Amino acid sequence: SKDMWLEMEFLYPYQSSFIKGFIDLVFRYEGSYYILDWKTNFLGSSDEEYSLEKMQQCMEKNEYFLQASIYTEAVCRYTSLFEKKATVSSVIYFFVRGKKPFVFKPNLKRLLWK
Repeated sequence: SKDMWLEMEFLYPYQSSFIKGFIDLVFRYEGSYYILDWKTNFLGSSDEEYSLEKMQQCMEKNEYFLQASIYTEAVCRYTSLFEKKATVSSVIYFFVRGKKPFVFKPNLKRLLWK
């Protein structure tokens, strides 16, 4: 479908190199794009270990906010090929072991080249 991409590969130039990666899932809903990434991090054996605070700490420790910014840039570059003003509304990092999503707005200011 043109509204969903599984395992979306990206490659774009940055300075004298390239940035390459794979995004688990990108989908469009009501005119906006969303990024979904599955996270298998083990934060503990109880549901309490997957609180928003603990997931936030994991996100920061593993630089997942930076990763999401790179993914957002890749989606924006790709969708600009066929849309004038495409936006990524939210990024969803789903912690599979805790069965909980961590949903946030992407921040392109995290990118060093922005």
